[in-house]
Amino acid sequence: MLVSATSCLPASDKARATITAGSTTIPVGGSVTLSCSVETSAGWKYRWFRRTSDISEVRIDNEENRDISVTQGGIYRCEGVRGNSDFYTEISNNETIEIKFSNKVFVTQQPNRPQIFRGETITLTCEVQGGETTEWTYEWRSGPVIRRTNSKDWTFRVSESSSGDYMCQCRRRDDWYSSTQWSESITLSVS
Repeated sequence: MLVSATSCLPASDKARATITAGSTTIPVGGSVTLSCSVETSAGWKYRWFRRTSDISEVRIDNEENRDISVTQGGIYRCEGVRGNSDFYTEISNNETIEIKFSNKVFVTQQPNRPQIFRGETITLTCEVQGGETTEWTYEWRSGPVIRRTNSKDWTFRVSESSSGDYMCQCRRRDDWYSSTQWSESITLSVS
């Protein structure tokens, strides 16, 4: 049912906009299609909004289409509008879009040998195939612990407690909601 913006009907009587997303696993540089739909009748234009964890919600400029293509994750909302904004839907629920880049991630180690000795310094490097021009924040997992670095290299002095499996994933530095999959793990064995 269409409701005038000046109507006194409660929000529950308005038509509601709904967001759906296509595949959210894409290569770096790819895009995800979001669709906004309203169940009642045709003739709607759409307003789109995006929010990230570090900035307030912003309207996506010049988008009145039902379908939009986005390259960044975030919290998206949409609403339907008819005429000169006299009729509008209840705004959609928040839809969190987490983009997973399909590019392969791998970890290398220097020095590259099976046995590492206590007190030695080693460097682990996290590489993204096909993502060399993107600015990343790197996350390293060893057991339940996750450590973040701004450099793809993580250098540390090993101890007995350093033994274990290590893996990494990368997040776009300007977009907390877009990340790679975790790499396969490498195992450190400290003597």
